Amino acid sequence: MFDHTTMPKQKSTFSTWGKKEHFLEACGKNVKRFSKRMEGHLFQPSGIFYAEGFAFLSACEMYDIDVILESGMSRGNSTEIWLKNFSGEVITCEFNRQPYHDDVERRLSKYENVEIHFGDSFSIFPKKIAELKNKRVAIFIDGPKDLGAINLAKASFEYNNVIFAGIHDVANPVTKCRGNYGFMNAFTQHILSTDEDEYRDLYGFLDETIVDPIGGAYVYNEHGISHESFEPDAIRKRFPKGPGIGIALNPHLG
Repeated sequence: MFDHTTMPKQKSTFSTWGKKEHFLEACGKNVKRFSKRMEGHLFQPSGIFYAEGFAFLSACEMYDIDVILESGMSRGNSTEIWLKNFSGEVITCEFNRQPYHDDVERRLSKYENVEIHFGDSFSIFPKKIAELKNKRVAIFIDGPKDLGAINLAKASFEYNNVIFAGIHDVANPVTKCRGNYGFMNAFTQHILSTDEDEYRDLYGFLDETIVDPIGGAYVYNEHGISHESFEPDAIRKRFPKGPGIGIALNPHLG
């Protein structure tokens, strides 16, 4: 069985970040509103945790973001969290259309500020970012994973209107070790990983209301093989501190 305790900690500069107090002020101001808007949210399998989404949205407010550009919509969990809590435009991409995307599109159709694309984000992102040259953009990447996410984020950082990137799955799950764990070290301005205790101690409670749809939680056994679990809180058992979003600033902006 993998021993997750021997893996290196995903580190950021959060403890010494000059704008940490400003960020935490934004979080404190908005946490009650966020909690209210998340009441009744239907959590989707393998989606972002609520504390993670809250950190990303707080960064969006702090940096006056106009547009969230997302890669890896999957079942639309993060997309819907943005739409419930962000007044700007949300543009989301998914590489391959699946049968379940009919339901995702129906669920998201009630929101007016969403735009859905199917295709390769490496092609879609540059076009959209160029079109949004007069807008302040935050990108969120939940696919491709790890090294692919690094490449997509760094390519996006070549545009000065991209202010920061949030990358999902920076944490190491209890039941599986990722070969590229620690990949956020590729960024010179990695300001926060949401699985860090300094953030989790304040806002980890937001995840207490997450309940997996029955049969919707995917866990790994001792052999590293994925299978469905029928435990309502299986996803939280797999990720006690959440799968984690790492947030990195565009280094070209100073």
